[in-house]
Amino acid sequence: MIQIAHLDDPRVADYAHVGDPSWLRQHNVFVAEGRLVVRRLFEAGSFSVRSVLVTPAALAAMRDALDPERCPVHVCEQQTMNDLAGFNFHRGCLAIADRPPAIDPLARFADARC
Repeated sequence: MIQIAHLDDPRVADYAHVGDPSWLRQHNVFVAEGRLVVRRLFEAGSFSVRSVLVTPAALAAMRDALDPERCPVHVCEQQTMNDLAGFNFHRGCLAIADRPPAIDPLARFADARC
């Protein structure tokens, strides 16, 4: 577990953009918010999780689901998380994962003969 004390720590710089959908799309990532969603993200095992940012309380509640071998787990105080994200994020748990490639809904019809 990596303790984060300062907003300018480059290891958590991506979390400053969690409220910016265009930045997230541009960088091919998505944000999982909250303990249940982050837990399911790890359980699914089909996403490349870049990192997790949790408060000490969320870490205590999720220690069994978080895998520091799979990705960095950053721990910070609630106010630091709020300041970093740019809004009052009371759930205490965020994860950033690689966005899966987009699927063209018409691709399956490309070889169909009319």
